[in-house]
Amino acid sequence: MNYETVLVLDALLSDAVLEAEVNKATEFIKQKGQLLNVNRWGKRRLSYNIRKKTHGDYTVFNYSGSGKLIDEMEQGFRFNENVLRYLTVRA
Repeated sequence: MNYETVLVLDALLSDAVLEAEVNKATEFIKQKGQLLNVNRWGKRRLSYNIRKKTHGDYTVFNYSGSGKLIDEMEQGFRFNENVLRYLTVRA
């Protein structure tokens, strides 16, 4: 199945930390599935405050894999304090 995940990171993080978080997610997807595309949208204003933050750094991942890949990836996002929001949909 093909999936698309939008990852919103805290925009106040340094560029090195943002790049490390994106690379960590990219490598995880490559290990468990097939990465099709990574699209960095960069820093954007959030439509509503999340944990008192007004801006987020957006990245979109297009990939194919199993449901287990999604469960493991979202569990990692859930416990990562740098992640403000994430959303995965079937493409």
